Amino acid sequence: VGEVLSPWPLVDMGAFTGSPATGRRIMAAAAETLKPVFLELGGKSINLVLDDADLAEVIPSSSMVCFHAGQGCA
Repeated sequence: VGEVLSPWPLVDMGAFTGSPATGRRIMAAAAETLKPVFLELGGKSINLVLDDADLAEVIPSSSMVCFHAGQGCA
């Protein structure tokens, strides 16, 4: 899916959380259109806050990713 969406003209930016091998392929596909990508390689728990989010609601839970260098077990 990333290889199809990355160069797609209606997509402005890409974000991917997962393996370095897949991230490398997404980055290569996005590079053809100079599209910015955000890659969290090796991770599994992305914390993505969009520009239309209610910050008063999002900030308390989003700040938790700053503890323990973003790594925690539950």
